Amino acid sequence: MPRLGSTPQKPLDATRDRLASGNHQPVELATHAKSAADAAAKAFAYTAPTNPLRNLSSEDQVVLWALLKLYDAGNRGDKKRSPVAELEKLTELAKRTAQLAQELGTDVFSGPMAPLLSQVTTGYEHLPKQLGQFSTRLGTALSHLGKPGRKYEVATKKWLVVASEFVRLKSGQYYDEHLTELFQAIREDTGIDDDFSGDAIRKQRERMSKEYPAAYQAAIIEARHRNAHRESF
Repeated sequence: MPRLGSTPQKPLDATRDRLASGNHQPVELATHAKSAADAAAKAFAYTAPTNPLRNLSSEDQVVLWALLKLYDAGNRGDKKRSPVAELEKLTELAKRTAQLAQELGTDVFSGPMAPLLSQVTTGYEHLPKQLGQFSTRLGTALSHLGKPGRKYEVATKKWLVVASEFVRLKSGQYYDEHLTELFQAIREDTGIDDDFSGDAIRKQRERMSKEYPAAYQAAIIEARHRNAHRESF
């Protein structure tokens, strides 16, 4: 409160002084936290009164809202500008490396010009085999994150799986239909309404567990982490 006779500080001056003092981060974090809590409360208010997800604590509601927002953002994002695009480049690189290994073996080390190139290739005889092994190892590791051209899709759907597993951890059941209702409420807030169902969530979860078990396990670990720490991003 300003002292008697002093000039009240303008909001712009107060903001400038706070930034200059370096004390703006807690204020910004508090503002973001309140915005997330308000948005989550609004989304849950759109669901039916009988939706069991309403029984979650306010902190858990914010976590679930944030997970669904991440999934929603991924669906509407530009996969070419995503960090996941770099993984697709590495997948293509592993493929080209395998081709190079084969060509080196057949054309350089075993081809008709091999005797003439012996002075150059001596000491590198194991190079094709090593490159081939490396390309296989790299390609296999990357395949756990999704098939070629599908990694962004897998990374995005992971957040939906995390959300459903988080619900299971908190309630003992998946409640996919009720999670769908909450997701529709979040999408309606942005003016978008997709044909989405609880059965679709179940199928995505089962498909990920079958086709990409490493990604599915990562989703379960993420859900447990959110359950333990209640982080709202």
